[in-house]
This record gives sequence, C-alpha cells and structure tokens, in this order.
Amino acid sequence: MMTRARMRKFFFEVLTIIVASFALIIGGYFLSKEKEDLRTQVSYVEEFSKVLKCASFEELHTDILKKHKSISNVYLGYDNSGIPVGYVLNVSCTDSEGYQMHLLVGIDYESSRITGISRIHDEERPANFDDQKLSEFSASLTGNRIPVAISNDIQNEDDNDEDDNPVLYNNLKDGTYYAQKLYADNKDYIDYVEIEVKSGVITRVQWDAVNLDPTTENRAKASLSGAYSTSGEDWAVQSYNLCHALIECQDPDKLAMKSDGTTEIVPGVTCNIRLFVELAKECLYYSEIGYDKDDFNEGLNYIVTKVLGGSAEEKNLINDDGYIVYSFHKKSEIYNITNKDGVVTGALNVYQVVKRLENPEEPVEEYVPHITEGPEPTEVPLPDTGLDGAEDGVIDSKDPLDSILTDSVDQIPMSEVATQVPAINGALKQSRLVVTCINTCYKFLKEYLNWLV
Repeated sequence: MMTRARMRKFFFEVLTIIVASFALIIGGYFLSKEKEDLRTQVSYVEEFSKVLKCASFEELHTDILKKHKSISNVYLGYDNSGIPVGYVLNVSCTDSEGYQMHLLVGIDYESSRITGISRIHDEERPANFDDQKLSEFSASLTGNRIPVAISNDIQNEDDNDEDDNPVLYNNLKDGTYYAQKLYADNKDYIDYVEIEVKSGVITRVQWDAVNLDPTTENRAKASLSGAYSTSGEDWAVQSYNLCHALIECQDPDKLAMKSDGTTEIVPGVTCNIRLFVELAKECLYYSEIGYDKDDFNEGLNYIVTKVLGGSAEEKNLINDDGYIVYSFHKKSEIYNITNKDGVVTGALNVYQVVKRLENPEEPVEEYVPHITEGPEPTEVPLPDTGLDGAEDGVIDSKDPLDSILTDSVDQIPMSEVATQVPAINGALKQSRLVVTCINTCYKFLKEYLNWLV
C-alpha cells in the first residue's frame, strides 16, 4: 500500500531525477555550444588567415547588408587582446558578360588598406583569371587604400595633381609614434594615440584608452560590448571615423574642433575630440624630432621611476597589453606650466617632462611645428547633401538610365579613389572584376562606418 510518506518520497525522487536530467541537458547544451564556438573560431582563423591574421572573428549582422546583395558575410577580426584588427568581407561580383568572381577581401581596421585577397572557387560561371595572375594582381593591391581604380582606364591624367595625402609637416620622420595622457579621465581611462608615418605621410592612426583598473577592458572594446556608452554611435566606431578623417586630411587642425571639443565635419562623430587632437599633435611633434614609440615608453618609465622611486615594472604598473598605466594627477607639478602668478597655462608632454626632470634649472623650449609652404592643404570635406549638376560626372535626371557616371569607377566618383593600379597584361576585364569586388566592399564599409570621403 502506497502510504503518504512513500508517495512523498517517490515524488521527491521523481523531481530529483527531472531536475538532474534538465541540469544534464542544459550543461550538455552549453558544453556542446562552447565546443561548437571553438570549432567555428578555428575554422574562421584557418579560412581567413589568407587575407587577415587575427586571433578571433565575429560575424556582423546589420540591415545595411540588405542593400549590398553582392556581399554575403562580413566579419570583424580581433587580436589576442580583443582589439579590432580589420574586416573580412565575402563578396561575389558579376561582369557585363555574366562571368563571376567570388573573393574574400581583408581590410585593415585603422587605415582602410587591403590586407589580402583570396578567391573562393565556387562560381557557376567563373571568370578566367588563373591563380598565378590573381596572386600577382592581389600583391599589387595589398597595402593600398580603398577604393581602387584601374590606371589603364584613367584618361587625361594631370601629372601635376596634388597627392591625395598632402604632407603638412616638412620634417616628419618615418616610424611609429605614440602619445599617452599623463592623467586619467573621470572614468579612470587614460587616452592614447598611435600614428604611423611612411614616406613623410600619416598612414595609420589609432585612438583608444586603457583603464587604471586592470580588469576593465580598453575603451574601444568596452564600447562594443556595451560596458562603455556615449552619445551617438559606439565610441569605437567614432574613434575609427576620426582616425580615418585624420589620414584623409593629414592635419589635426583640419578636423575643425570647436571650443566645446566637438566637430561637425566628421560624420558620425559626436564625442569630444579634444584629447585626440592634442595627442595626435604630440605624435607629430615626436615624428619631427625622431622620438618614436620605444623612446616614449622609456621616457614614461623614467618619469615613473623619478616620481615613484621605482620602475613601472617594479611598481606593477604595466598591464597585460604592455601599457604603462598610472595617473599623475596628484603629481601635476611635474607637467604643469604656470605663469608668474602660479596660474596653470599649459602642460608639458612626456619628452619635455623628461627634459625638466633631467635638468630642473633649464627652461623647456616650446615646440612649434614646421609647416610646409605652398598650396593650402585639402580641407576635410563636409558631408554630402546631394549630387549637384554634372559634378564628378553625375548627370541629374529622373530617368535612372540617364544618370551616367562619366568620371567614376563602379559608381564611385573619381574624387574618392585612393589607389590606382595597372591591370594584369592580357587580363583587363578580370582585373576590373577584382576591383569591382573591392569597391563593393568599400561602398558597404563607407555606409556601415559613415566614412568621410
């Protein structure tokens, strides 16, 4: 006979079995999902390493892809520290004769330069472009900024045209230059800017911030994960757009920073850019005097040693990514510039602070950048408000077939083209098709990131 006690015992035994079963199922699900995610990442890294070397990849899901039917997938790649490295785009284009080219294209996160091109041989009607010729053409494209044009198609070129990236400082030395604030903001972030100079021209810019708390992500990664918020676009996107604008205009002053620290000429950027402008100018200062990133880190470590009585390593002030993380706001006398009344009128940079600490009695000279003389550098253009007349070959017409872009490539005005390369001998159509794939990636990224052109 089933007594009440036995029924209660039976009930609890059944409930225990059900709970254990659910726990086993849920645990198995998460374990299985973790293994599946790991397998996916291994597959991504293996497949995409031909065009972009990263530690991990994340597929982007955006409605903008619906407007770009030629692009099936877009991935954002990260390094081991979780810092964005670049994009991989899966793109397939067809020429006027119906021949297809299916490519993976890698684009650098900071400089919008091509990092690699790889073909996926699954086209129904493949373009006749053998792997050796494609490899040769890809090599000529890799390292160049997008969008691209075939130089064979350019007519009546003026050999005296100004360079797209005019050199504003007449003594920039090639190398990587770095500047970091000596104090943290109210959220404990320390801003830094890194600039790479090649042939006297700014070719790469990065703006980010590390946190005094070693468990807190850098600002760019935190903004993408939702841990750091700002008005408008994600801070990481705004930082990217601003860095891209500086590469375009080559002069921090051309970013038209207003008195409140904002700018109205870089689309999508609503954050305060004052620290970026200051640090970018500091990097250019270092480029002129040949004070590279390694010199800066040695100088910053020297300051730490003099102020705190031990090196950054001894004081455990170097984070996992190798940045020296310390705020000198309580030691501001080392970098503040004051007038005879004791009022702070400015601040020294790291190079100047080192000079002050080495020779306290010697005045630190003020830096004045050496600007080149000649034509006024190209201003960063305002966002387009519409197409006007036949500008850049656009003919205004109600009939779409009459709106012909006579001075364009892949419906991109020639004024936007950043790179011109010759086609492969005997493969002009195929070379053009590769360029069309690359420019399709450009048009997507331009819309996705609100790129300034």
